[in-house]
Amino acid sequence: MMSDAQPAGISMPVQSAPPERPHHLRFDDLAARLTNEWLLWSIVLGVALLARVWRLDGTPLTSAEAASALNALSFIQGTDVRFDNPLFGLLQALTMAIFGASDFSARIPSAVMGAIICLLPASLRNSLGKERALIAGALLAFSPTMWFISRLSGGSMLAWALAFGVWVLWRRGSTRAALACLGLLLACGADAVTPLLVALTSIGVGVFARRERPVLTLKPADLVLSGAIFVLAATGCLWHPAGLGDVFTGLATWWQNLFTPGFLSPLRLLGGFSIYEPFILICAAIAAIYLVVSGQLTNDDMMWLGWAAAGFILLLLTQSRDASNLIPLILGGATFAAAAIIALIRSLIVAGTWHIEGVAIGLCIPMLVYGFLGLSMYASQGQAMWLIGLLLALIMLVGIAIVVILTVDPMAALRSVGTAIGLCLIVYTFGTGYQLTQVRTANPAEAYVSETSTPNLQTLVHTIETTSARAYGDPNTLPLQVLDTAPPALRWALRNQRGVRYVAQLNNSAAALTPINVKPEGDQVYIGNAFRVLAQAQLGNLRCQRASTNEPSSAGQAATGQTAARQAATSEQLDCTALARWFMSRDAGEITVTRWIFWLRQDTALKASGLQ
Repeated sequence: MMSDAQPAGISMPVQSAPPERPHHLRFDDLAARLTNEWLLWSIVLGVALLARVWRLDGTPLTSAEAASALNALSFIQGTDVRFDNPLFGLLQALTMAIFGASDFSARIPSAVMGAIICLLPASLRNSLGKERALIAGALLAFSPTMWFISRLSGGSMLAWALAFGVWVLWRRGSTRAALACLGLLLACGADAVTPLLVALTSIGVGVFARRERPVLTLKPADLVLSGAIFVLAATGCLWHPAGLGDVFTGLATWWQNLFTPGFLSPLRLLGGFSIYEPFILICAAIAAIYLVVSGQLTNDDMMWLGWAAAGFILLLLTQSRDASNLIPLILGGATFAAAAIIALIRSLIVAGTWHIEGVAIGLCIPMLVYGFLGLSMYASQGQAMWLIGLLLALIMLVGIAIVVILTVDPMAALRSVGTAIGLCLIVYTFGTGYQLTQVRTANPAEAYVSETSTPNLQTLVHTIETTSARAYGDPNTLPLQVLDTAPPALRWALRNQRGVRYVAQLNNSAAALTPINVKPEGDQVYIGNAFRVLAQAQLGNLRCQRASTNEPSSAGQAATGQTAARQAATSEQLDCTALARWFMSRDAGEITVTRWIFWLRQDTALKASGLQ
């Protein structure tokens, strides 16, 4: 028989397989990498984008929004304009050229960038952790402040997203990509300065925390690439060469705005931050205190604190400010809040006693809902006992916590009460964001709103179009003279009127628009109708004040010691009803309204009515 074994001492050559040639990523490899984590990130992006574009044109543009929209519209019509933010202005002009000039197209660039910024924490999964990065992105997606700013026609969200992108790419060590993103950021002109200062401060905090000199591998090719991207972005691929000058003019504009008082005060913005973002604020504060006390504060955490600290300082120093100044507080707070949420979830999974803590959570949530509803009921009725429901709810929470402590341990009580408060705050945050962006969008008493266009502005435009259609057969041909003091919001609303002319003085026009204190002069008879155009609300008087007694006093009553004691006790009480009503229903009391009058000459009015 023959054996297959080889003779001793004889070695057969082994033919090795040829080396596998490198290949590009195949579809099978790509499909294998699409895990549940990326599915969750896709959901975050989809929800963030839907929330920001849903009914994006539900309210007219404000004057601040309309100023940039009018510039973009004039640019695509061939007029020389100056952009405070060249990159955003060119993007806005591009969207208007594609979709037409509308409130939706004017706001869509900011909405898209507001959704993209929610994805940037995904690039920090290695340093933050997968769970913490995902929760931080979800918090940014549902943040009422980020939600609100993303729905405004302005370049601030674009600049903050690019600044955050520069910081993220620097953290990942992608120097070339960071410099390229920096070129885009610099093309934002005036809007780029504050975000760039905050990002550089955070980087400086990280370098100082490491106590080592940063290693920068800057190559001339990278700098040239960054400069080329800056030039192309500022000029729209050389479509608008004056954009380079606009960038440098924007630096002077930012410096001027630094010392120009605006409508929104730091107290109003921080007050809005506390009522719109209690979930992020409370969770971030708990996480920061715990990390500092326990000594577990990492270098990355120090950099996130740098975002919040630098943003807070610039908020106090800047005189002309808006809600976008709160973005660094949101970015830094979201990451710390995510750490607190993860710690709570892990504690529930590892040490939770669900048969007891589940019952405690189920009892705490109705108590919190009862306190909130009681607060709403008393505040809306203007009654002084607006805190009674909340106090009773807190007493019940303390009682439930004591029972859990006696039954299990203090940590179980902390987990139960913390979970119940967290769930209620999540619902409250979503509801507040929805009301801020969908329900009360035209309410000037919102903390972040400096000025709002009233729904009557749309009524005015509809009236002009109806009059023009009846008198001339075309809704956009009415000969209309408008005083040149018209605010940008009114000019934007009249953008489709081909017969409109802005004049310093009216001259026998068939129709006219004037402020409330001006009327057409001359021998012609005009018929006028006033419309509310803009509205503002001062919130400085919303504070707790000493209650005043309304009891009628006579000489005999004033002489009695009992009446004097009653009056003294009443004067020591604080009345916070006005503050509570604003907190629950944004009722600010006095609102300043700007009215404009639509005038029709008598013959035009008769023609529009069909009598002539």
